[in-house]
Amino acid sequence: MLLLDEPAAGLSREDKGRLAQLLRRIAGSGVAVVLVEHDMAVVMGISDRVVVLDAGMRIAAGTPLEVQRDPAVRKAYLGDERAKVAAQRTGEPGEALLEVGRLAAGYGAEPALKGIDLNLREREMIAVLGANGAGKSTLMRAISGLHRPVTGGIAFAREGHFAVTGARGGGARRGSWCPRGARCSPSSRCWITSAWARF
Repeated sequence: MLLLDEPAAGLSREDKGRLAQLLRRIAGSGVAVVLVEHDMAVVMGISDRVVVLDAGMRIAAGTPLEVQRDPAVRKAYLGDERAKVAAQRTGEPGEALLEVGRLAAGYGAEPALKGIDLNLREREMIAVLGANGAGKSTLMRAISGLHRPVTGGIAFAREGHFAVTGARGGGARRGSWCPRGARCSPSSRCWITSAWARF
């Protein structure tokens, strides 16, 4: 038996494809493969049987198609349609608060971010979604001044943070980053951590 914990994390699309082929070959040789993985394309593409956990509890099991159609899975990961309330604007978007242009950043030869453009205005909220290793944390670290971009620009309220290729960055003047689960003390909460980060 081969046990793997998130082997696709941080891999490029091409490498994920090669990983999937390798795991199929291993399983085809008679070795049982147990995979813990958040990348649904990988999971649904290679699995014979899928077990879904929500907060540590098993909520579904079956073939990939059965799991995708399971109401408990859809509710846990997509939300309950009956509980959703249509979002309402309090007014038209105002002045730009954050502008990111053609941002590229990474930790080695392969950039985690390539040509990212983002514009956040007053009375707007932006969600950045993606699989593990897609570059979400790298983007937040770059915006908050914790990681130096390779190219591109970041501006807060039209005051440049990084403006030229390879510019050196100090701390972001109007941003803070609160990673999921991060705590400054055992009793702190995310909003407290975020408030502390500004000082």
